[in-house]
Amino acid sequence: MTGKELRLARLFDRQSGNSLIVPADHGLGAGAVPGLEEPRKLLEQLEGLGVDATLLSPGLARIHADLFAHRGAPARVLTVDLPLLSNVPGRVEEVRGYSMIAKVEDALRLGVECVKVLLIWGIEPAVQMENLRLIAALARECELGEMPLMIEPVLWGAAIEPERRADPVLVANACRIAVELGADLIKGPYVADREALTTLVQQTPMPIVLLGGPRLDRARDVLDIAEGAMACGVRGIVFGRNVFQRSNARAMITALRRIVHDGVSAAEAEKGL
Repeated sequence: MTGKELRLARLFDRQSGNSLIVPADHGLGAGAVPGLEEPRKLLEQLEGLGVDATLLSPGLARIHADLFAHRGAPARVLTVDLPLLSNVPGRVEEVRGYSMIAKVEDALRLGVECVKVLLIWGIEPAVQMENLRLIAALARECELGEMPLMIEPVLWGAAIEPERRADPVLVANACRIAVELGADLIKGPYVADREALTTLVQQTPMPIVLLGGPRLDRARDVLDIAEGAMACGVRGIVFGRNVFQRSNARAMITALRRIVHDGVSAAEAEKGL
């Protein structure tokens, strides 16, 4: 196996072949997100609950490296880009600019297993072209450094109507372009249409891990999304706010792990909440 293949394999459970990812990088673009005011508290929980990986900003990856410096710790995916969502800190408006904030050599120095970037659609053309150019350059760096590249296609821009931001056709096109740019792993938007999601998985040569969508009030709705996604063939889920913004975050992680790795139903997993 190559170095890239070895690192990528670290993101997935050896027995099930799937991955439960709980990200902690939200503060990079939005500041002190509720539930992540003290990221270390969340990160300290991840290993004992069987989480396979987390997403971290360069700053958090550096100051919390001790939590991952032993066998059995979750894999780390380093977020290496930053969309400017506002010129006021903590405010989320629209994508006004885009830049890389770390390089593959930084990821290698930090000892992480993967790097992650956003592929943003529907934004101002000059910003979108810079996004595409920088991702293409990063993909070349990843090949040279044997570092897996996770690309997250998002339909955020004003050119795409809010009701179409989970459109299966748009999502499928965005994921295909991510593959063409050099993705080793796709962090895909939530697609409610199970037939469309199954087709997307079948037509995408790289593993897909699926986002959970917006924060949901009912825990059962979160579990239903996870069960449906896994039934469609995705290789894992990436649930952030639907985990760390809940009072029973530990129980939610355990329930999601049972769905992802043990194949239990949402109804069965809910019994532990």
